[in-house]
Amino acid sequence: MVAIKNTWNFFGSSALTVCILLAVVLDFEIGFFFFRSHPSVFAPLDRLMLFEWLRTYGLESITVTWWFFVLLFLLFILTLNTVVCTVDSVAALIKRREKFSGSRAFVLKFAPHVMHVAFVLLLLGYFTSYATGFNLFNNILKQGIVMKVPHSDLQLSLENLKVKFYKNEDAPLPDFAGKARDVIADILIIDPANNTFKHGVKKKISINMPAFYQGISFHLKNFYPQNETNKGVPYVNLIIRKDPGIRIMAGGIILFTIGLVMYLFQTTHFNLRKKRIKGTSHDCSNATVSAESAERVKNLQEKEKDL
Repeated sequence: MVAIKNTWNFFGSSALTVCILLAVVLDFEIGFFFFRSHPSVFAPLDRLMLFEWLRTYGLESITVTWWFFVLLFLLFILTLNTVVCTVDSVAALIKRREKFSGSRAFVLKFAPHVMHVAFVLLLLGYFTSYATGFNLFNNILKQGIVMKVPHSDLQLSLENLKVKFYKNEDAPLPDFAGKARDVIADILIIDPANNTFKHGVKKKISINMPAFYQGISFHLKNFYPQNETNKGVPYVNLIIRKDPGIRIMAGGIILFTIGLVMYLFQTTHFNLRKKRIKGTSHDCSNATVSAESAERVKNLQEKEKDL
């Protein structure tokens, strides 16, 4: 029990928090140098998942990527430190419940702890997405060809591709005439496990309008034709992503916003209360001074009568 208590106290110490944060800043400074000098090693992070990148580029270029492994370790320790500190602070706050004047003041004291929990959820969401999701680039989908979505049983087909082109009269510049101005692709998602839609689910996607299906998103990166003079089979270039941690991250963002509003309300309430107390003490002081002045005037008047 003593060893467990000492370990708990170590991970919950504020000194550890300061040391970890300084180490993270220093590690980022070192990592920035390697990141800029070896872009070919770190660029694949945009398209590979975390574990896949660690197994390949990370381990193969360990002399360049060691700082990234250190960063993951530091973030893990920082998360433990945040959890332990939050549990200790919340437990201490609950024990002092009766010392608060009202329930509102008591609830508002939880504001920083709510933000700490949100921080943990954000890290957990990012880790979940990068560890169990996927990010697939250059998925060429042509009309008449069915493509299997990697890491799933889904199948895709391009049903229709509607491309609007600039006309001479509405082109913002002469060079824009005949070039694509807007595109909408109709894709058919075939899911063998979904008996409700045996013939597939139709979705529309555009440049800024991805399609979503069972946690997988389909983003339009490129398309063909992009000019009225282009001839050939129409196709779309898709980015297929799966973000299982997106809901956890969304929950973390919402929770952080709630904690921030609570903290701002608590600070504003405290400042207003402080001003009221100062104003009351100032009025009391003025009243005391006025009473003393009145007493002095009265004494002088009595002395004049005696004379």
